[in-house]
Amino acid sequence: MKKFISLTLVLIIVLSTLVVTASAATTIPNTLTRNIQLKGRNADGSFPTNPVIPGESTTTGLPTTNTAYFPILVQIDNNPAGLPQWGIASADIMYELPIAGQGMTRLTAFFSDQYPIEAGPVRSGRVMHVDLREEWDALILHYGKQEDAGSDMREALRDYGVNAKGLAIDGIAQKYENDFPRVKYHKAPHNVSAYVQKLHDDKVAEQYPFKERPFKFTDDTNYGGTPVNEFTVIHKGNKDFSSTYVYDQNRKAFLRYTLDGPYYDLLKPEIMLAYNNVIIQRSKLSWNGSSSAPLFNDIVGTGAADIFVAGQYIAGAWARNKLNERTVFFDQNGNELALQRGKTWIVICDDSTDIILGDIDTSGFQFVPDGEQEDAASIAGQKEPATTNNQLVLTQQPAEGNKQQSTATNPATTTQTGETGSTNAGDVATVKLDNNGLLNMRKSDARGADIVARIPNGTVVQVLNRETEWTQVRYDGKEGYVMSSFLQFAEPASESEEAAETEGSESADVPATKEYTTLKVGDSGDEVLELKKRFAELGYFRTDKFNDRFLDSTAEAVRRFERRNKLAVDGIADPEMQAVLFSDVAVGP
Repeated sequence: MKKFISLTLVLIIVLSTLVVTASAATTIPNTLTRNIQLKGRNADGSFPTNPVIPGESTTTGLPTTNTAYFPILVQIDNNPAGLPQWGIASADIMYELPIAGQGMTRLTAFFSDQYPIEAGPVRSGRVMHVDLREEWDALILHYGKQEDAGSDMREALRDYGVNAKGLAIDGIAQKYENDFPRVKYHKAPHNVSAYVQKLHDDKVAEQYPFKERPFKFTDDTNYGGTPVNEFTVIHKGNKDFSSTYVYDQNRKAFLRYTLDGPYYDLLKPEIMLAYNNVIIQRSKLSWNGSSSAPLFNDIVGTGAADIFVAGQYIAGAWARNKLNERTVFFDQNGNELALQRGKTWIVICDDSTDIILGDIDTSGFQFVPDGEQEDAASIAGQKEPATTNNQLVLTQQPAEGNKQQSTATNPATTTQTGETGSTNAGDVATVKLDNNGLLNMRKSDARGADIVARIPNGTVVQVLNRETEWTQVRYDGKEGYVMSSFLQFAEPASESEEAAETEGSESADVPATKEYTTLKVGDSGDEVLELKKRFAELGYFRTDKFNDRFLDSTAEAVRRFERRNKLAVDGIADPEMQAVLFSDVAVGP
């Protein structure tokens, strides 16, 4: 992969299974419009609605048994500290839109085929996300919202009639606080989860008449496009939010990589996510007086679309006739594009986003000859190859900081021993892998024995029998053997230490959910005063005497705090920033 992608992949491969042909890196010309004559408009300027095919999803083209169409959009954090996200493996479509002027983006997950039990990290919404909601007339879930004059999401929800329909749920509101819990997957503010399935079930009873707006799908892969094996999307040169896509001929889809490596769902780490269609939709972007207040004023209209499908690139276009009508994508000849069946990734951006076509740097891959792969997965802490000769095995390693995932159950409700109940002090060990991967647990103490489970790095397991080379352990209700060299054995703890750990385990990352108001230069009042007092507690101010006005010096303190706590730096104390400020994980200067 690109040299900025840090990952280790174990591949047992016949080269034909993954396209890896060398080609010089090429940047696609960034343009907002293309001179393509769009075909198929009705007399009123709209485009025909594609038919709903019984038993076929209107958003993925895949078979479905759903009897009722219920679209849900969820605002998903895309900050590096929020990776890996969860629930996204169930999304039909992933949208990526700008959130700040430094090339930072936020995701919106679209669910209608499947609804995950939970999804996250959930973050705040912007006006552009309400504009996107109008395309689907979907239920939108978010945690907070921008309320600046001129880019006020609250006003957009009201003016579009979304609130009147009951199709907007803000997790900050007390009414829904139990449906948006803080979880321990990541640190605040990247740790809000949404109970998507429950909210879906609650809203179904209202019987809102959702109207399906199907994509067009095809099984034909002859698009007449330019063959593409790999491409990278970089927003304003910000590699933290960049992504690389590699075409996998076996899956007929583009595998996605981020700065952390292979893209996957935190709750389903065994599956690397791939997208059958990747579309970059170009539109003019403006800013409402702040780098954190982006607006797509021309999202109704036409523009250029860079489309990647079936291992090909198409210089196409898009059109949206009205705010409450679907966006239609067109090929190089002006015909509506028929998508490949499966998941779609759509980036909505302006012409500051670069798309670079290029070859794969194979230094990021490890090739293991047949017959020599035994326990390469164990040694690397990776997923064991599922097949043997002449098969592609693409393994992944979870990102740093997510060391207590469980691939079998919900990490929020699973003990770190991997089983229900407790273990005796001294009879436990912690999985320790240098690359934060997965450790194979085998049926017996032999390298060729069947694998019964794969244990995430950092997981605490119960030790049943310890030997020099192999240790028998219990994990996730199963018993098996792992190599002793990948375990860190615990010393017996005193009763007082155990009591202290138990008592401290309930001190959550952040205090109970509170509804914060966005504060900025010119504001005044008790909330500003409390903000300053908290800054003083953390050491950002050298005095404890304050007025209640938000001054330029206050904004500078906010910016210093945002930099130290890895938040978007804009000097505005929005609800997300304050949630971190008043939490136990806030970092001082």
